[in-house]
Amino acid sequence: MKILYVTHKPIYPVTGGDCIRMSQILDELLQLGEVDVMYLVHDSRERMQREWNPAIGTEYRVVAGRLRRLMRAAATMVNRKPLLVNLYRHGGMRQRLLEVAPQYDAVVLGSLGTAHYCMDLRAAGVEAYLDLTDSPTMNLDNETMLSHGWRRLWTRLNARRMRRLETLWRATVPTAFISEVDRDYLPAQGKPSVIVSNSVALPEDGMTCSHENAAELLFVGQMGYAPNITAMRRFVADVLPRVAAEVPDVKLHIVGGGAGEEVRALGRDNRHVVVEGFVDDLGACYRDAGIFVAPMYSGSGIQNKILQALAAGCCVVTTPIGAEGLDAATDAFVVARSDEEMAQAVIRLTGDAEARRGYGRRARAYVAEAFSAAGVRLQLKQFLNCNS
Repeated sequence: MKILYVTHKPIYPVTGGDCIRMSQILDELLQLGEVDVMYLVHDSRERMQREWNPAIGTEYRVVAGRLRRLMRAAATMVNRKPLLVNLYRHGGMRQRLLEVAPQYDAVVLGSLGTAHYCMDLRAAGVEAYLDLTDSPTMNLDNETMLSHGWRRLWTRLNARRMRRLETLWRATVPTAFISEVDRDYLPAQGKPSVIVSNSVALPEDGMTCSHENAAELLFVGQMGYAPNITAMRRFVADVLPRVAAEVPDVKLHIVGGGAGEEVRALGRDNRHVVVEGFVDDLGACYRDAGIFVAPMYSGSGIQNKILQALAAGCCVVTTPIGAEGLDAATDAFVVARSDEEMAQAVIRLTGDAEARRGYGRRARAYVAEAFSAAGVRLQLKQFLNCNS
């Protein structure tokens, strides 16, 4: 089987949740056939993807300057498309894609940033598949509920535009989502919508959470990402003071690159907050954590940060949005439905090492069963048979 995998950016180096997803899908596609890649770059001098993954075949690189990207973003005001679609629309990539696509058995569009090509490929008679991963409409709807003033009006406008396009894409090509919550957010359309999960590698037993540092709380995420910023601002303002009143030595470690002034300010003049920024050894952070907190109030899809913490055997406390796509019946993590519930869960668990270890054991067992590479490969194979 000859496959073309199309992404809105280079997959490597793997620097965020979108790259984690794309690299995993690429690895599994390589188990199913020969895979070439096509992607946008801002600079033609960027390293070739084969330097990271020699199994890749041909690379089609389309250079998109940053100024041109800004101009496309400005087009959002007049062309009735969502901002996230306008950012990655590129006439040169569309032309190149339509030139080479007919030689492939399947073209897999690897993200929201490439979804807009599905209708062109379908019109050209090409077997196309869209890995949308999250429901962008749900993401924007969640963001709208948390926004105020002009920002609320702007996100509501983008959500309305995205709903129309997501519905159209799902009626045009088979679409993959990371969870049932994302898949079912909008009504099913004419083409199949299927689940393709992320896989998670289990660290060896000696490399898992020690559960010894009860008062050390950990959050991991790309700290330039709006839902992560919202999560930390609210946790520091509304949850952490309640915990500190009962656990005076509690410390929240915020780990992840991209932190701006808004995030760095959280650790200023607050002895309970440490903004670590990017770290080389994320595994050490999981091993040393007492409790992993994921107070997500916006965003969509299964959170990679939570899967990795579960795989490392951490005791995880999250919110209903953070738990989307996960099976709460496994008792592998704690779901808190309010700031008070989250604070009380953290307070209780800091004083109960055996409970923390129990959550850690169940977490690893759950990940091993539900998020194995073999399981994802089977899901992906079924996805690519949707047009048969």
